[in-house]
Amino acid sequence: MSDVVDRANDLVQQRLDDEMARRHRDVEKPLVIHRFCFDCEQPIPAERLASIQSAKRCVECQALFEEQEAIRAGRR
Repeated sequence: MSDVVDRANDLVQQRLDDEMARRHRDVEKPLVIHRFCFDCEQPIPAERLASIQSAKRCVECQALFEEQEAIRAGRR
């Protein structure tokens, strides 16, 4: 019985180790800076990118996106 438990513990530990390694790799990935809006394809203003480096949308498209998400979630 202890062999089965030991193997199960080893398997769980291996999965935990793999997940920790994956998360560590993800943290080391370089930040992708989007220069053009996903929605309107216009350049994202430098001021917005300076304040929010991970911005994927211009201010106008982001506001519209958040409004649509609120409607889908039933908050509006």
